[in-house]
Amino acid sequence: MSISKTGILLVNLGTPDAPTPWGVIKFLRAFLSDKRVVEYPRWLWLFILYGIVLPLRAIKIAKHYQKIWTNQGSPLRTLTTQLSKRLALYLSQQKGYDVPVVCAMTYGTPSLKEGLSSIKAMNVSRLIVLPLFPYYSATTTAAVMDALARQLAKERSIPSLFFIHEYGLEEHYLAALAKSIECYWQAHGLPERLLFSFHGLPERSLSLGDPYAFRCVTAVERLAKKLNIAENFFSIGFQSRFGFRAWLAPSTNEQLVNWAQEGIQSVDIVSPSFAVECLETLEELEAQSRSLFLKAGGKNFRYIPAMNDSEDHVRAIGRLFDNFF
Repeated sequence: MSISKTGILLVNLGTPDAPTPWGVIKFLRAFLSDKRVVEYPRWLWLFILYGIVLPLRAIKIAKHYQKIWTNQGSPLRTLTTQLSKRLALYLSQQKGYDVPVVCAMTYGTPSLKEGLSSIKAMNVSRLIVLPLFPYYSATTTAAVMDALARQLAKERSIPSLFFIHEYGLEEHYLAALAKSIECYWQAHGLPERLLFSFHGLPERSLSLGDPYAFRCVTAVERLAKKLNIAENFFSIGFQSRFGFRAWLAPSTNEQLVNWAQEGIQSVDIVSPSFAVECLETLEELEAQSRSLFLKAGGKNFRYIPAMNDSEDHVRAIGRLFDNFF
């Protein structure tokens, strides 16, 4: 198979097109209507979504987006685009692979339809799809597969398809993540505690067989070994809780408050489940969790940035494609 006929599609979750209530409503309507994302009985959830969530939360969430919005737009979209461009450059210059790399979103723009259209225009006959979710979950990775299948079902001619299931436990990714933490400490010094914060899921997802929580715990165990840190130095937390059902524990914010009340003065937090910065890192962790920790008695809260389009992250992502060429 000619390498020039291979294309790569990077898929992230998505973002509103504008930090406005209407922009948020359009995004959340698509995102929260996905049966993979919310598994409440359909009639009940649609009533809650359209009767409560969208009308009551859109203005508040829009204000959160306004805090992180840049001149280039949404950080998630901007950084995902930059990551795809740098990946294409890395594959070309370092590996000798002339491979087009296109980014798309499960919800919002650029859509999967637009991404596949761009790939199709490049006349590729082999497509590698990488969801930018390091740790597999039915709510994220499987949702990409569902949306991809719906789009390909409309096509007469489809390429050979390769789907990268997850990569968060790959040695190159863990090494890059550990290095980013070590470099941060070299520049800013050690904290008293380190919290690994992952996006949460309802506990019911775990009982139904979703492997996400196990993958997160395994990643933390391996990262701790790479960083050579003691068990009492770090912990794991799950953020972004929503709704009334029980979610994965411990909660990121509860852990931060507990540490502050125990007299821990300085905390670093890192979120291995996010490839690039987004609302959950820049606003939820950097702003809300910081405020909570300081109000509970903590003194120094530091968010260790996502790897974004850094050289080490690009190289780690690039190594995922070694077996395809």
